[in-house]
Amino acid sequence: MQDMVNGRCGWAGTDELYIKYHDKEWGKPVTDDKTLFEFLVLESAQAGLSWITILRKREGYRQAFCNFEAEKIARMMPEDVERLMHYDGIVKNRLKIKNTITNAKLFLNIQKEFGSFYNYICSFFPAGCPVVSHFTALSQIPTTSPQSDAISKDMKKRGFRFFGSVICYAFLQATGFVDDHLETCLCRQNGGVYE
Repeated sequence: MQDMVNGRCGWAGTDELYIKYHDKEWGKPVTDDKTLFEFLVLESAQAGLSWITILRKREGYRQAFCNFEAEKIARMMPEDVERLMHYDGIVKNRLKIKNTITNAKLFLNIQKEFGSFYNYICSFFPAGCPVVSHFTALSQIPTTSPQSDAISKDMKKRGFRFFGSVICYAFLQATGFVDDHLETCLCRQNGGVYE
């Protein structure tokens, strides 16, 4: 894989959906709990699959899982799991569907304990500040970090599944707790957004 393609981090390639995600979302700070929950659902669904597969089904996940409203998802019942096992808009994996419902309940518990899920994630970073990397090649970008190790370990203790350190690190990249845009990427040079 090339380090850079059309001035962007090479992983974005030439797929329009990937390019839009790279330019408008990846690495941009997210403070809104609903959006953080959306990425928690999507990243957990991605376990064992490619991210582009999940991006292509994102709207299906939005429809299947109550527009990513954790309170509504937490109230889903076994019959909802059965219904979603026949819904083509998502990955039809029973464990992942049930996991989304369980994670919604656990997400709400964290919100109660910390005031917000954002506060919880920030508690793993010095002074709550994001990590801004200064990589010049894709091969330098890690797949885990001390923060992703600690967060995934704590979340596992709380009962979360499909959220190991690698998935957690991808979540942190997606939501801007870690900015791994390469130094020469147009997003980095334009203050975080490709114009």
